[in-house]
Amino acid sequence: MLLIPPPLPGAEKTPEVTIAERPILLLHVPDRGGYTVDVSLSLDIEPIYQGTVTLPPTAGIVQLQWPESLPALALNRAYDLTLTVLCDQPDFRQVRTLNYPITRVAVPPTVPLQATGDPLQFANALAAAGIWFDAASSLATLRQTQPNSPAIQTEWRELLQSVALDGLADQPLLDCCLLPTSFPR
Repeated sequence: MLLIPPPLPGAEKTPEVTIAERPILLLHVPDRGGYTVDVSLSLDIEPIYQGTVTLPPTAGIVQLQWPESLPALALNRAYDLTLTVLCDQPDFRQVRTLNYPITRVAVPPTVPLQATGDPLQFANALAAAGIWFDAASSLATLRQTQPNSPAIQTEWRELLQSVALDGLADQPLLDCCLLPTSFPR
């Protein structure tokens, strides 16, 4: 559901790193509609955020954006991101909980600061530095703002192919979702 690279061989999960204070989450919405996602973020088992969002009824990829009220992720701290997905349709009911570790890191020295002036170059530099989370969200944003750019489409496809997610490369980007402002329960 969350667009992230698969775990490394022998690892149960791949810890995700981000340079963003509030990273954008990319979720794949399958063909069925009726999905609700509970999103929670915690640090050292202390809840920081909990909110619920209803996903669009069509297949595609959505960008979940954290509310500005969410405190910025602290550098070099391991957070736990939990997505509880509920599909509630008359012929299909399922609940699935997915846990992901995520850590905010400083911009690596291998990402040239001048690359920030060119969003496509910056996304490529992030991908090369292993900051896949932000590379994917940057390319998704570029793909949404410049849907007819062959260069962006190619980079998007190559990024997804690099982590065995190429089956999602042609999925449309759907207008959605700002996570609601919420507080820990």
